[in-house]
Amino acid sequence: MKTFLVKSGIENVACSVLAFALLFLPSFSGIAADRILLRAADSYPVDYPTAAGLMEMARYLEEKTEGRIRVILYPDAELGSERETIEMTQIGALDIARVSAVGLAEFSSAMELLTLPYLFRNEDHLWAVLESDIGKRLLNELAEQKVIGLCFYEAGARGFYTLNKPIWRPEDLESLKIRTPYSRIIRDIVKSVKAVPTEMTLGEVYSALQLGVIDGAEGSLPAYYTRRHYEEAKYYTMSEHSRVPDVVIMSQQSWNELSAQDQLLIQRAAQESAKHERRLWHQLEDEALAAVRERGVEVIPVNREVQALFLKAMEPVRKKYRKRHLELMVQVIPDVGIRN
Repeated sequence: MKTFLVKSGIENVACSVLAFALLFLPSFSGIAADRILLRAADSYPVDYPTAAGLMEMARYLEEKTEGRIRVILYPDAELGSERETIEMTQIGALDIARVSAVGLAEFSSAMELLTLPYLFRNEDHLWAVLESDIGKRLLNELAEQKVIGLCFYEAGARGFYTLNKPIWRPEDLESLKIRTPYSRIIRDIVKSVKAVPTEMTLGEVYSALQLGVIDGAEGSLPAYYTRRHYEEAKYYTMSEHSRVPDVVIMSQQSWNELSAQDQLLIQRAAQESAKHERRLWHQLEDEALAAVRERGVEVIPVNREVQALFLKAMEPVRKKYRKRHLELMVQVIPDVGIRN
């Protein structure tokens, strides 16, 4: 059995150097021939729900295998951006990564489905879809990109936050420079409300807000809070224009080195970690909402009437991507999980 080895205790090393070094780490048998050490990455700190989910996955595997399978986590973008960790996972330089479906959509067109605006009515609808055959199909199709989709993580609803003016209606966003991740659909969503999309990594957003390079951004309330974007952008609009989950992926190369029994163990560990992550996410959402209000943020609710205006503005985006091969799935999703 191949052992995936990583040196521990590496500090004060540039992300690019560390990531490059991982490519050349030797694989050899350790104390026991069947010991496995897996490298995992997350762009958030270790106490964020997603990184804590990976830690729960590590705990589960170590407990169930009595230490035979261990996971070493590199949190807080130590190995680079999400795009870089996706690429590293594809080539086998990294074993496991937690990434957004937004980033995966740039590699796998199947994931584009999950980034469409107002695709899901609420969180329950989202999870009814993700836990259905549609969700399984989406994960399975990631194999075309040389990664194994292990499970989905909760990542909340996305809203707009701004520096100098509150956003009450879509027209309030006109001409504002809004940060977007590197995503075709998110760019189109921002354009649909006549704002100007400005692509950058999440780690660049704080300084861009501080320097006035951008007028605002869009993202989840927990990310807005934990990244301290509220210190600069004092208006958060709960437009909930999309609910894009995160995905835990594993290198196909690493997966193929495992026995069928170990593959099953890792799959179970991922599923258990997803339950843990969702619990932590809900706790953080409540904490984030209270905390940003205490710090002077104006949190702007969006009622059904205003949400309908956002939906109308973003309808061209939905139509544009509905024309792709995901058309059938877009038609099916609204009916999933609503039989009562």
